Amino acid sequence: MGNEIQNMLSKFSIEDMEKLKVLFSFMPQTEQKEIVTLRVFAEEYKNIIRNNRSSSYLKSVTISLGYLVEYFGEQKPISSIQLKDIENFVIHLQHIVKKGYVVYFRNLKAAFNKAKDWKYISENHFLKVKLPKKQRVNPAYINSDQLAMISQQLAMQWAESSRRWAEGSRRWAESSWQ
Repeated sequence: MGNEIQNMLSKFSIEDMEKLKVLFSFMPQTEQKEIVTLRVFAEEYKNIIRNNRSSSYLKSVTISLGYLVEYFGEQKPISSIQLKDIENFVIHLQHIVKKGYVVYFRNLKAAFNKAKDWKYISENHFLKVKLPKKQRVNPAYINSDQLAMISQQLAMQWAESSRRWAEGSRRWAESSWQ
């Protein structure tokens, strides 16, 4: 049933969706629940960020929301996005943005926290997604015995190089005087 509705809604333009929203608001209901699309939420959230955060953060949030809207579509109700949808989106984001996806993920997690505060969603599914951990390579250290061995080897090489240079200098000096 949900997929049928989603397919039907995807055929409407943004303007049609806004008109439907107005028409549904006239219907008598005991509790009016506003349907907020990703486009509407993205614009509202960017306006809040524009007034309260730096321009570089706004740019990062705009890019993050752009990927989200591109993946789900502008007309997708924000409340219909489930955990599995978010997990699939994060996998998609990892493939598109190899190195920067963690920043975009963090931005979207913060945005969905705000959507929860505004009661557009009941739960922030971004909080449940675990990103893969990157394996850290420990820096290589050498112990004092290894340092002594390296120093001894360098001293021997330096002595050999110095001896060859001195020999070459002596031969050159002898040949230029003859």
